Amino acid sequence: MKIEKNNVKDFFDFQAVNWSSNYDEKKKDLISWDFKNRKKIVLSMFNFENAKVLEVGCGPGTFSVEILKKNNKLYGVDISQEMIKESETRIQALGFKANFSVGDISNLNFPKEFFDAVVAVGVLPYVNNDEKAFGELNRVLKNNGILIATVNNKYSFNYLSRSFFNFFLRHFNKKSKLIFQKIRTKAYSEKEIKRVISKNNFEIVDYANCSYKFFPLHKVLPYLFIFFSKKISPKSKLGFLGTEKILKLRKIK
Repeated sequence: MKIEKNNVKDFFDFQAVNWSSNYDEKKKDLISWDFKNRKKIVLSMFNFENAKVLEVGCGPGTFSVEILKKNNKLYGVDISQEMIKESETRIQALGFKANFSVGDISNLNFPKEFFDAVVAVGVLPYVNNDEKAFGELNRVLKNNGILIATVNNKYSFNYLSRSFFNFFLRHFNKKSKLIFQKIRTKAYSEKEIKRVISKNNFEIVDYANCSYKFFPLHKVLPYLFIFFSKKISPKSKLGFLGTEKILKLRKIK
């Protein structure tokens, strides 16, 4: 399965203006609830102040604001020029200062061991060469630096059911589009992600599971899945059902 970089760029360029609405507190739909819950968990893992922080896939700056509130020096990178424009506008309007630029997680334009921490939320699912991406993240992090990243769960009910439906449609129609999905994304088994992490000299410090859904039922019964998501602890034994995993990693060398 190949993920085309230009398709990812075009997708997020198109979504840039409305992307931050996913975090609107007034919205009560499942997608918005998942976004806000993930943000809450990520920020609970982020305990840096007065540090040099890289945010890869900074999007429209929703996480950037929270990072800057802790008096950190922020560098934001995104593959989408339109997302960078949105983040710059947001940060300037709030009176903060940050360094934003268009960039690629697999080829970061920063010196070796430059950052105390890196945040990469919702980025790795859109990367083809994950080992190269993790290698770059390791390169720009200081020794014992922290990486907070999210990955998709290959064996979640949601991912398996969606993959089945997409396979079924393609079997009968070679030109069939992905169901409720504009671009392809990548997911990992627990064994696969641990292998990539270990190979690139990271160790797991903390983790959490989130985003409990089951395609296509969550499309017709969204509030049922919000209910379940609220009830299931991020570290519950039922975490294997979660579509997404949040990882807090330390660079060990």
